[in-house]
Amino acid sequence: MAGGAQLKITEANLSAYRSTGATVGDTGGAYNPAGDFVSFTLNNSAATISNVIIFDSTPAFTTFLTATAGTLPTALTGSLIAKPTVAGKGPIRWTFSGSLDPGQSGTVNFSVVIE
Repeated sequence: MAGGAQLKITEANLSAYRSTGATVGDTGGAYNPAGDFVSFTLNNSAATISNVIIFDSTPAFTTFLTATAGTLPTALTGSLIAKPTVAGKGPIRWTFSGSLDPGQSGTVNFSVVIE
């Protein structure tokens, strides 16, 4: 969309491996232990964005452990996290009020346990 806001979301440390070594996530060949976390970095490059919502879900062969809002700019507030119960599976949704201004960034995280 020409002239519109552009929000880049980068997934870092996305990994989950079964004890058999079968890949569930892609980390470029790195193996991470059970209970490792997924971290998303939000980078805003264009215009102010209001009411940010982020969706994800527990990867295959994992169960949910925790979800948090990490470091956020002061104008991005009101973090509400909808998530599965501990040891459950399903969607995760972070909803923020406030705004993410150009050049600002923040993170959200969730942890899973590998089955």
